[in-house]
Formats: sequence, C-alpha cells, structure tokens
Amino acid sequence: MALSKRERSIAMVFLICAAIFTIDRLGLSPYLERRRALLDQGDAKILLVSEQRQVLQREQALRRLLKKLGSSVESNPSAAEGQFLHVLHEWEQQSGVAKPSFARVHAIEIQGYTHLTFQVSANGSMGAVALLLYRVETAAIPLRVDDLQVTPKNQGGDELQVQLKVSTLCRTNGVTPPPPERPPVRTGEVAQATGVQ
Repeated sequence: MALSKRERSIAMVFLICAAIFTIDRLGLSPYLERRRALLDQGDAKILLVSEQRQVLQREQALRRLLKKLGSSVESNPSAAEGQFLHVLHEWEQQSGVAKPSFARVHAIEIQGYTHLTFQVSANGSMGAVALLLYRVETAAIPLRVDDLQVTPKNQGGDELQVQLKVSTLCRTNGVTPPPPERPPVRTGEVAQATGVQ
C-alpha cells in the first residue's frame, strides 16, 4: 500500500519530531544539566578560594600590625594599666574635661595576650569631649573604643557627660607569643579547587 504525498509528509514530520525529542532526552538535556552543575560547582570553588585568600590577607595584615605594635604592647597587665592611666591623665589635662573617673572592668587572656577593658567617664564642653575622643582614637598605644555614650549633663546642653569602654592589649606573663603555625598553601590545591591546571 502506497502512501500519499500528504501522508509521507506527515510521517516525515512525525519522525523528525521523534528524533529531536529522543536526541533532546538522551543527549542535549543531560549535557546541559551536567554543564550547569559543573559551572555552579566551579563558581562555588572560586568563591571558596576567594574567601580563603581574604582570610590569609587578613591574617597577614594582623601579623604586620602585631609586629608594628612591638614595643608599644606592654609586658604585663599592671604596666599596661599604668601606661593607659598616664596617657588618659595627659588627655584629660589637654582636653579640659572635668570629674574624670576610671576603672578596670575586666581582663581576659586570649592566645598569649591579656585583653584589658576600662570604663572611663568625664564631663565637659562639646569641644573638650570631642578632643578627648580624638586623643583616644589617635593614641600611640593599642586602644580600641568598645562602647561610647555621650549625654547632655543639663537642660541647656552646654555640658556633656561622656562614658566609654576602652580596651587595650598586653602580653601575658611578659612573653611574646609565637605566631600560630599555619599550614603552607600548595599551588596544586588552589589549582585543584579552582579547576585551573
């Protein structure tokens, strides 16, 4: 039985559609899914390597900072407290604040260093308080402002009260701790993680 021209055209279109569907199901779709998964995996590894590089850069910056601090980091907590009291007294005289008070809040030992926190409060004009805060922020010794509160002392607002928590570091037992050991990064691991050979 011979097929008409129209039936042959319909059969040809059907066969072409079946072939395209089969090729798509067996070859193209799995290839595209696998390619997408590999690209996502590569992006995740590139992001991981980037994050690890940032951690290494931060570590190097902190090592440089600790090395640069060197002699300004005192060898025991009482020497660090005395150093802080001395500079604080100078700053109070320079800025002109009144009724200064000072207290050590706590001391914590972390990886060979003692982290000392102090509570400082004083009264003064806006200029005096600003100068005191400037001196704290630009100190030659290692200081960090952990908390700061500035409130008006009276209704007119011409006198302010400042309360701040300041922390500093000193070496525990006067010994400079060795830097923690860091495993070397081999170039093969980076190349393997990024997929670049």
